[in-house]
This record gives sequence, structure tokens and C-alpha cells, in this order.
Amino acid sequence: YHNEKEFTKGIILNRPTNLFLDDEDFLDDNGEPYFKTDNKNSTDTDNNSWRIWFGGDVRGLYADDSEGGTEIVCLHSIQTDLARNVSEEILKNVFTTNYEGARKLIDANEAVSDDFWVFAGYAGWSAGQLEEELNRESWYMISADSETVWNELTDQRDDNTLDPRDAGLKSWSTLMGMLGKQDEARAVSESFADLSLKEWAAESILFNSTLPVVNESDELDDLLKSLSPSISNSIDSDESFVDLAQRYINDGIQGSVLRGSS
Repeated sequence: YHNEKEFTKGIILNRPTNLFLDDEDFLDDNGEPYFKTDNKNSTDTDNNSWRIWFGGDVRGLYADDSEGGTEIVCLHSIQTDLARNVSEEILKNVFTTNYEGARKLIDANEAVSDDFWVFAGYAGWSAGQLEEELNRESWYMISADSETVWNELTDQRDDNTLDPRDAGLKSWSTLMGMLGKQDEARAVSESFADLSLKEWAAESILFNSTLPVVNESDELDDLLKSLSPSISNSIDSDESFVDLAQRYINDGIQGSVLRGSS
């Protein structure tokens, strides 16, 4: 959705979580679970499993009632008459609906839960904000291609090795390569910004994981060493930044963040 005088709304497509929800986890406006009341052949024991994608911070996974709760957006490519009635086409053969619309399609035996990509939350910009970010090249804007969108979403869904802690960087690098900007993508790979994003992903979109634990100590050492030359020169001390940080770690000073700002 875009209205340059009011608001722009978008969905982050490349951050799948490892969170799966059942039907009873979705609530209506009254706080009650949805049920398949329209399908005479279904029972309350029918239950679908829905993988959740992180769609953005606005009304996202952790939104409370004061923020309006979590907003669910379901992407799909179903083109039946019912699907078009309960959906909005945003690209050729790319449709959005809400959870209730998705359930109606399942109840009508026109879909299964795996036909939907379920996003929690969205990204939002106030009037003029997105344009300002585009002008300073925080984003690259290109013509949307539904085939590329579906191929990428399908790859994410079917990749059994996909780790939410990657924070979508694999998909981002792939798309940057398609834009001819693979050198730029490689230049920032494993940068401080990338590592910060991965840390955020580990805290925000990884749930009850049995994935192997990353050796954070080794990553911290490498990061501190890479930052040391530029930062230690600005410190009025004979102690290097790495030595200073390592001493804090050895002394058991934890729970604090060393924050750098440009």
C-alpha cells in the first residue's frame, strides 16, 4: 500500500522464522479462536500448521493490544473465484488475504495451509519517509516480478537447511546479484551491520531451536579485532580496544552493549 500523502506499507519477504502455529493460535477480534464453521465436512479436530514469516515491526510478532495486536497477512497464488473474492491482487498472480480468508479457502477444499506464506507484522513509513530513505540509497527500488518473488519464497520454504539466524541475508545477496550488485553485497558480507542483524534474528525470530549454537566468543573476538585499529586510535589510553573489551569479559562484566555510532 502506498499513499505519498499519508502512509506506505510493505512486507519483508526474506525473514522466515522457525515458528509454526496451529489454528487455535489465531484469534478473532473478540479474542476467540477461529473455527471451521462454514464447512459441514470438517470438525473442530481438523488443525492446520502455519509457518510464520517476520513481516515487519509494526503490529508484529510482539505487538500487544495497545498496538492493535499482531496483523497477519497471507500471500498466495490461488486464482479461483472464491480466492479473488477474499483476496487482493498486488502483483500479477500474487494475492494477499488475511487468516480468515485463508481458512475459507481451506474450508472450501481449494487450498491447504502450505499454499500460504503467513507474515506477522509489516514495515511502515510516514508520508515522505520512504522517499527520503530512497534518496539516500537505503533501499534499491526495482520493478517487481511475480515469478522472481514466488521462486524466492518457494526456495525459502523448501530449504530444510534454512536458519532464521541468517536474517534473510542469503536471499538478499541472491537478489543483489540479480541486480548486478554482487560486489557490493560481498563487500558488506559479515560486516558489523550483518553481524548485528544476525544477533537480532537470533533473539527475535528464532524459537525453541535445536539448531547448533554459534560460537559467539570466536565471532566476538574476530569482530573486536576488525574494529580495533580505527577505534583504539581514538581512545586516550595505552590499552587497546580489544584488550579493554577482553578485560571486561574476563572480569565478568556482562549484559552491557558496546555501541558504535557513525
